[in-house]
Amino acid sequence: VAEARRATLLALAELPPGAALAAGTGLPSLLDRVSWDRPRRPRSRGDYVQWTLTEAAALGLTGLGAVAAYTRALLSDDNPTGLAELMPEPVDHVLIQADLTAVAPGPLESSLARSLQLVADVESRGGATTYRFTPASVRRALDVGWTAAEVHGFLEQVSRTPVPQPLTYLVDDTVRTFGAIRVGHAEAFLRADDESALTELLHHPKASALGLRRIAPTVIISTTPIDVLLPRLRDLGAAPVLESADGSVQVSRPDVLRARSPRERRPSVRSTRESARIASVVTAIRAGDRASSARPAATATPLTPSGALAALREAIEAESTVLIGYVDNQGVSSERVIDPISIEGGSLTAHDHRADDVRAFAVHRITTVRPLGAE
Repeated sequence: VAEARRATLLALAELPPGAALAAGTGLPSLLDRVSWDRPRRPRSRGDYVQWTLTEAAALGLTGLGAVAAYTRALLSDDNPTGLAELMPEPVDHVLIQADLTAVAPGPLESSLARSLQLVADVESRGGATTYRFTPASVRRALDVGWTAAEVHGFLEQVSRTPVPQPLTYLVDDTVRTFGAIRVGHAEAFLRADDESALTELLHHPKASALGLRRIAPTVIISTTPIDVLLPRLRDLGAAPVLESADGSVQVSRPDVLRARSPRERRPSVRSTRESARIASVVTAIRAGDRASSARPAATATPLTPSGALAALREAIEAESTVLIGYVDNQGVSSERVIDPISIEGGSLTAHDHRADDVRAFAVHRITTVRPLGAE
């Protein structure tokens, strides 16, 4: 296969610079040329030639059936120095705008791109990549250890424009609510009305391996599983009892039941996945039927972003279901049946009936908003 690739590209490079394969007859002619050079090759040679042309076009070695200048240097084992001149220079800055977006006027440096994708979401790609700052994206940076000062300093360092006030407020508001609720790991808890009993247990010389930590005067948590913690506490001289979820004492009496009732057979993983897939298909079909029934006979006039904002806010206040026209990042237009929940930072949070999940929609990509009648 490697030899077939090289032979195909060498035969294609015999064309004069600027010449390309003819549409329709170019591929058969190229195959005849390769077959003339290697007449005893297998019959699968035609597939190899076609695959080579497809791969070369995907890698940028050819374009419209013509060989690039740097490809000729590669085939002659020379250093293709001309390729570096065709690549755009990476940039080390962005342009932050007042609508909570940042525009990169070219390909960013790798380290800057990684940091920016941590604190913002990529909204659209192209010659200039657009990033959007949201509370979720700022929280993502805080989750990995960034502080408020580091976020503000990063934005001031990479932006060629002054950092707008709405973005500063967004970062400060996100930092203010970040960490208000803390989640930790615990396998068991110890509770007692006598604080001195827990204090004595906490300072016992042999209790250091139990992972005890006091979170309240009468509550201690432990990272040791209950089946290991109970006998260890009894070895330390304590007499603990097991507490059930409702707060009552759980007593184990193995002599009460002589035989266990048979358990119901759980559904297999495959049947659960099939049920979930069928449910998602049914949800999408029903959402499409509702969208078709609500579609008017005449084509709706596209809305401006301000008009879409006003219509969506009315739907949020009325808690009504609406049909929107939406254009995604690839320019594909579709209709979605949604229940609007909130609008924040140019992004609409709504329950999508087709996906049966809460999704985020960019407001400037919403073209139409129509109320949907009740079923």
